[in-house]
Amino acid sequence: MLIFFINKYNDIDHIVPIIYKVSNETNKTIHVFCINPFNDISNDYRLNFLKNDIGVNVEYIYKSVNKLSVPGILSFFLCKDTGKKFSSLISLLCNNWIWFSKLIFKNIYGEKWCRNFFDKYKSHILILDGTTAVSKTFNFSAIETVANERSIPKISLPHGVALYSKHPRTYDNAKADLNKNNCEVIVSPSYRWMQECIDFGISPEKLKVVGVARHCKEWETVLQDIVPWEESLDRTPKGKLKVVYMDMGPNRYEEFKPIAEKTLRVINSLDFVHLLFKPHTRSNRANLEIPVNVENVHHINSHNLIKWADVVIGMSSSIILGVLMQNKVYISPTYFRRVDMIYEEHGACWAVDSEDELKKALISLKENPSLKPYSQESINNFLTEIIYAGEKDKDVLKSYKELIFSFLDKKKY
Repeated sequence: MLIFFINKYNDIDHIVPIIYKVSNETNKTIHVFCINPFNDISNDYRLNFLKNDIGVNVEYIYKSVNKLSVPGILSFFLCKDTGKKFSSLISLLCNNWIWFSKLIFKNIYGEKWCRNFFDKYKSHILILDGTTAVSKTFNFSAIETVANERSIPKISLPHGVALYSKHPRTYDNAKADLNKNNCEVIVSPSYRWMQECIDFGISPEKLKVVGVARHCKEWETVLQDIVPWEESLDRTPKGKLKVVYMDMGPNRYEEFKPIAEKTLRVINSLDFVHLLFKPHTRSNRANLEIPVNVENVHHINSHNLIKWADVVIGMSSSIILGVLMQNKVYISPTYFRRVDMIYEEHGACWAVDSEDELKKALISLKENPSLKPYSQESINNFLTEIIYAGEKDKDVLKSYKELIFSFLDKKKY
């Protein structure tokens, strides 16, 4: 038996392709348990694909053991799909009262409950995202304790992709946090990030690079079929250049935030442009002030936005990989940040150094929406380094499957 733990939107994005591959190529039982009761998993197209098309069991971990017990009854109110407003209230109380959160996740669903869980689900291995492994969020601390008692190995997967050539000091905490990750294997999103972590003082013993499952060719092909289309995108005014601005995470703009906000106003002022603003998916909140007539498309899937767009503008979000995989024009503004990006090293983008250059680029694209002043070879070299871990056309999902199976082969059951 294999157990995958999921938490938030982003880690689901990166872990589902691996579950898809493993479930298609093994006869072992696979369970996917959500440890975040406040994440509504009932309408997630990725998880519904696993359940309905692949036949994988997906549920909240809190509903998995003895539903007639006190924890089982409480799970009805705790978990978002059935608890609705009760779940939202519990989430609010947990955020405001630490003792209340501890009562639920360390006492009610603590180590004793987790032993009952592992008595029922005799897993050979646990696979989860690195943020959960580090933060011990919800009841994962208890899960980890019991897993260690029973010598169940754990694999930590990346929940994002590092695209800076050299990460700023604001990422030092993320590097230091790796010391809190007690998994037997910690998969790093790239060799560059792994080397930065080693240079920072992290032991290389458990670190491994496999590739980016979320953006490999095999999974991008699957996404074309399973992402529900957003029909509102069909109502775009005809003849407009369709532009999506992909926001960065909080505090990434630093003192350049006013320049980025002015850039949005400049783009929006061009009468031939239809601009949409996509917040960073980790918070789903805008980190810039958006012009009043620009739609904040926080509810629309990034895959659909890229499919809709003529051009995407952004910087550090890993969704940039999706832009290049879908062969869309990607513009990288260099004038409101002080760090270099890996895709710029490879020449795999349209870099603009000023508002004037950005306007000129958009005017050129109005005349020729497929214009790209960068080569397919540059794109391929960049994608090979990041998505395929330096091996051209590597079968990334197969490599993840082999990593997981290598642990299964070592154990005798």
